[in-house]
Amino acid sequence: MTTIDIAWLAGLLEGEGSFAFSKGPAIQVLMTDEDIISKARSLMSPTAKIGIETRENCKTRYYFSVSGSLAIQWMMTIYPFMGRRRREKIREIILKWKQMYGQKHIGTITMIAKARNISYNEAKKIFEGSLFGTVQ
Repeated sequence: MTTIDIAWLAGLLEGEGSFAFSKGPAIQVLMTDEDIISKARSLMSPTAKIGIETRENCKTRYYFSVSGSLAIQWMMTIYPFMGRRRREKIREIILKWKQMYGQKHIGTITMIAKARNISYNEAKKIFEGSLFGTVQ
């Protein structure tokens, strides 16, 4: 995966994604372009099921979601590319997740390091919140 892939995905999620925390962290993408949904899914979670929503007199809508630590990994990865409102929401979700589940997620740190092409220690600083201290 390249930085261009991550930036493309961040742009898509900025406009068409939703970030939530109900039973846990989640990202959902819903839109009428099946090819774009397929590409996003292949980047984020190739095994995720694409759902189809049909309504009378409306275009077919396609969607998929990721949740749990995978959603957190993606939120941390795309964070620098997001606008202010989305960064605030992502930060809120990550802080809530850390409070509920602790900071015992080495896989999350490793994924951030790989996706951003940075060292494990740099990714750990992101995970621990040092780079989330101020939402700009």
